[in-house]
Amino acid sequence: MDSKTGKCIILWSDIQSGFKDVSSIRKGETLVPFMKDEEFKQILPLRIPYHPEVVLDVIVEGDDQPDSTRQDIDTTRVTPMNKESRANKDDFNIHQTTESNNPTGIAETPTEAEIKVNRRSVVRYSDGMPEEAQSALHSFDQLYHSYFQAVVTGQEIHATNIIQSMGQHFDQLQIEMAKNKALQEQMTPPAIHLAKHGGYDLDKPTEFFERYGSYILTLMYMVKLGITAAGMVVPPLASLKILDGLDNAQDHVKYLRRNIAPLVDDTIKALQDFKSFDRTSIELATGNTEFADLEGLEGADLRQLEFYLKIKDQGRVLGNLYRVVTPKGHVKWVCLDHYRANYREPVIQQLRDVVEVNHGRFLEETGRIEIKIASNILAKQFYDSMVQARGIQELDIILEWDATMDDLRALAKAVTKASIIRLTMDGTSFKSPALDVINRSRRFDPILQLAFNTRVQSLQLKGFEDFFSRISKSSLVSASQLREFLMESRVHMDDKALMSFNSFLGHSATLSKLELKLHPQYLVSKTATDILSKLQKLESLTIDCGKRSITASVSQSKVLEVDMTIERLQDLSLDDFDFIKKDHLTRLTVKYTTPYENRLATVLSHYPRLHHLRIGCKSVHILAIINRAISTREKILQSIGSSCLRTVELMEEELIPFDLLADCDDKTHVHSILSFAEDSNSFDMRTWIRLLNFTNVTHADSLKDFVQHYGWSIVFFSEGYTSNNTFAAILDEIPFSMTMMTRPSQLQSLRFDAEKFTSSGFDRLDGIIKRSKNFQELGLHLPLNEEHFEMAERLLSRYRTMVNVLRLYDDHERWLPLIASLFPIRTSFPKLISFDLWTWRHSFLPSSAFPWVVTMVSAPPPPPSSSSSSSSSLPQILALPLSLSQDLSLSVDDNNNNTDTQNESETGELWAALKKISLHEIRLEPEEWSTLIEAIDFLELEHLNLESSNISQEEFKLLIDRIPNNIPKVSLKTLNIRSTGCVEKTDSYSLLVELRRK
Repeated sequence: MDSKTGKCIILWSDIQSGFKDVSSIRKGETLVPFMKDEEFKQILPLRIPYHPEVVLDVIVEGDDQPDSTRQDIDTTRVTPMNKESRANKDDFNIHQTTESNNPTGIAETPTEAEIKVNRRSVVRYSDGMPEEAQSALHSFDQLYHSYFQAVVTGQEIHATNIIQSMGQHFDQLQIEMAKNKALQEQMTPPAIHLAKHGGYDLDKPTEFFERYGSYILTLMYMVKLGITAAGMVVPPLASLKILDGLDNAQDHVKYLRRNIAPLVDDTIKALQDFKSFDRTSIELATGNTEFADLEGLEGADLRQLEFYLKIKDQGRVLGNLYRVVTPKGHVKWVCLDHYRANYREPVIQQLRDVVEVNHGRFLEETGRIEIKIASNILAKQFYDSMVQARGIQELDIILEWDATMDDLRALAKAVTKASIIRLTMDGTSFKSPALDVINRSRRFDPILQLAFNTRVQSLQLKGFEDFFSRISKSSLVSASQLREFLMESRVHMDDKALMSFNSFLGHSATLSKLELKLHPQYLVSKTATDILSKLQKLESLTIDCGKRSITASVSQSKVLEVDMTIERLQDLSLDDFDFIKKDHLTRLTVKYTTPYENRLATVLSHYPRLHHLRIGCKSVHILAIINRAISTREKILQSIGSSCLRTVELMEEELIPFDLLADCDDKTHVHSILSFAEDSNSFDMRTWIRLLNFTNVTHADSLKDFVQHYGWSIVFFSEGYTSNNTFAAILDEIPFSMTMMTRPSQLQSLRFDAEKFTSSGFDRLDGIIKRSKNFQELGLHLPLNEEHFEMAERLLSRYRTMVNVLRLYDDHERWLPLIASLFPIRTSFPKLISFDLWTWRHSFLPSSAFPWVVTMVSAPPPPPSSSSSSSSSLPQILALPLSLSQDLSLSVDDNNNNTDTQNESETGELWAALKKISLHEIRLEPEEWSTLIEAIDFLELEHLNLESSNISQEEFKLLIDRIPNNIPKVSLKTLNIRSTGCVEKTDSYSLLVELRRK
């Protein structure tokens, strides 16, 4: 260290002691000068600056080829290698050095070493290596390192001859080692594997291979030679015992050579057979590998290839490889697993913490962040973490304060630095420009500029009122890569907004998808016409103008098809949509209907290309609408001989999905899908029905009429608390309908509450199941009390193998242990996916029945091997331990199916994993909660209801810990802990955050 300046130096005499003929020192292609004083005179004794973490090159006197003889120099240790030692460029030997950053000169441990494999001295695998193999390996070595040259320097590959860069700047391939054992154990082993990427589709393969086929063939040879070269390198490294895990890498190389190599050979053969490009530059089969004649891509070709990748690789994943810079300054491209495990974990953890503090969600598998930020101070912390972490592809952000233009600039700067691809932003909190009045007319410029930062490809804005009235022309440039622009705020097209919007269109030639909410409605046609004329690459256009919205498929500025959604049939008109013709309308959705069947007939006749019609209606209108659709289509066929109508879908008003309605109210809901055959009036239909609670057959005239006509179409039928076997009485009507002669029942699933089930219902239920060839599932809600227990036992004994939903409610203390004794084996219910215990008494679960409940919620065992005997394949199949079996009498009447269930267990029959578990108002002891939580199969569970139970915060934490954290996607969708003790604790919030993260 220089005592005057305080800078670290290397004396020239120290370098000469290691290299007698040294003439100069280079850093890459740059000469490292001697240090000078203030008068620009060389300081004596001669010295050069210290370059930490940088490998310098020693130039030896009398060397005619400095580039090819450049030597490696560490700032504290120099290893000589002269020209004579490399007389034979194909003389392969391994060269190991130790690099130290310790100025004290203390030697590093062997685990801190790193191997430097010189480009011209890779491996001597054997003295008898065939000359063809040596030539191939050398050619691969040159081409491989010319590619890495561009990566290391961080430069783009320009339109220059590839061979010019070969062999100039990249003298060694460094294999980095962990600096200590602890770090080594944390790092993911550098196993050789193919990148996890599905590839890219080619729209015009012939043209593609005509232009790029020779380069693809070169890459295929690189892959092939790379596998061969890796097979030579791995064994010597493994023999040095430098890094654990290389045996696995060697096994993976063998796998590649056995499974991937044949595919590569087939690809090479196919490309060689392609006659449209010159293959004389690559003749590996003859042993004459020459890459010198392969010229680099010129500017136009590079731009076209770049444009292709921007179109096909919309996520900019670039083959799922990530560019990282190691602590020593080396640049690497690694897969996502190694990217996160070895390089980005500290900053990724910091980002996780920041997102969690702001109540957000970080989906690491897809690189997506959803977050709400309450202040610009918190926003700065998040921006810094996001930029450092890199690899974030999508950002959905809500700024919950009235952000100024400077705040928006900070967001835009962070989004650009982080290379966000898809940005969704909510500006609902931007109330007024009171704090930013000077920038009123250009307040949203930073947001619009994101559309032109050459990185963002999808921009979705919510809550940005008067967006186009508050931007300036200076924010518009022509370098946009934007492909999707979605404006979910109402756009008021005044004069300034219309002018700004047209300017935006003129600078957005790459847009393929555009969604707008426009006001006023009379400007829709003019605006849409301008859009179509200016966006030649547009593929989808969505315009929402209140009661009507359209989505048009577009090609070359021409509308091909239109999907329209309207409030009511009487709103259907194309008068305000001059750019749409009646034969463009192919899909129509109507949210509400009134009994205007004649209007429906007019619509079907007037729009000849309409093929999908979806209508929201009450159940009382379904029969009339279906009959009108069938009769109208029949008339169209008789008139013109063909009809495009293929599907009529009838559902609840406001188009609420049936699954969301089935268990949330006490109303009758019907969902039907009518499907027509092509140019024929024959049709098929599928119907889902949930019956209104307390419904009686005599009060369900409209439903009864529907069942009489189309009862055969019912695939799902559910009723709540009804009277006198209502479901059986209704379904019994099906066989006596006239259409039943040609239409067999399609019933697959039936659910009912058995409280009013009578003895006559068994015969009816038997008949319904027997007539339904596709019947699979039976859902039973069974009251456990003295009046109904015999009926519940009989239902379970007869239909247990098809029960998929089981709900037991009422008196658990007395009757649940008896159920457990009658059906002690989990395989008694092999199809069970929903298990529900419900009580209104806040009672503790009987300890004698608790093991049975644990078995009901347990995961199925792995399938037994073919060599295992049936007696040992399912050792944990009994729900009750032996001690409990002695307390409960397992002997039952000869009429039950206990013997059958035991026989089935001996066959090793597996059961379905539960999707839903409900334990309503159940009380358990703390140790029982722990046992139950440990037994639940969270890999498949989607819904868990613990409402009004006595689960504590400690057990809730155990539940959170049990949810898997190392799988791609957790199945759990809903967790109900309403009215439980753990919700009232202040510490529960952090647990809920952890749950949401998982």
